[in-house]
Amino acid sequence: SSKDAKRLTWFEIDQSGRTENKGVDTILAIANTESSFVAKLDKKQKVILAKDYKKEPKKFGPGIFAKMIVATLNKFEINATKLIIDTEYSQKYDKLLTTTIEKEYPQISIYIRSIGETKSPAHQAAYLTATKKTNKKEAVANSILKGFLASELRHHECLRGSVSPHCLTS
Repeated sequence: SSKDAKRLTWFEIDQSGRTENKGVDTILAIANTESSFVAKLDKKQKVILAKDYKKEPKKFGPGIFAKMIVATLNKFEINATKLIIDTEYSQKYDKLLTTTIEKEYPQISIYIRSIGETKSPAHQAAYLTATKKTNKKEAVANSILKGFLASELRHHECLRGSVSPHCLTS
């Protein structure tokens, strides 16, 4: 079980292929020096999700990024106490990110700052998965790629402890 693999409870978070760029898949990595968990949002699914943000298109990137974080924490049952999220969006979206995550995980401390590119386990896992250079075992140790359907990120009941069939697809 992935629960047994995790001893450290702080994780960095990074994405490769920005969420709002509907022409590429988005890879999200939640990682520390012991474990990395990688999720993918297909570009076709992003086009579906973008329809939900027609009235506020600038919230699409940070909104889906936050939902991907929550869904990835759920899907892998990650026992996190602290999240360090790489600065991806302007500060005016920090509250959107933190409130989306805190709604599901009020006990987690959330920090948004630049995590750097060279030494960050999350950056390495996201980048290597996105560029398909996953043969570097040390950087993606025990990493499993799971994909999301738009329905999983769209429907709140899919985010935490769902038994609905459309929430269980990987």
